Amino acid sequence: MKPFPSNLSPEDRRTYRRWVGGMFLSYLVAVTIVIGITLPRSASDMRASSEIQVARLKGTTGSLVALPANGLTTSRP
Repeated sequence: MKPFPSNLSPEDRRTYRRWVGGMFLSYLVAVTIVIGITLPRSASDMRASSEIQVARLKGTTGSLVALPANGLTTSRP
């Protein structure tokens, strides 16, 4: 059976604290990366959603991308 941290020697306690601190830091980095990956996508989705809502309020039908005079479609950056 493993001893509790209060029953550890000072050297073992230091190692235990470093291990726990490393685990916490790894968790913090992982959560930060996940937030960094998902937040920009959700922000752009909200922006696109608001553009669609504005178009619906104005009564525009069809696509939000206008067709040029020659009939070829262009993509928006």
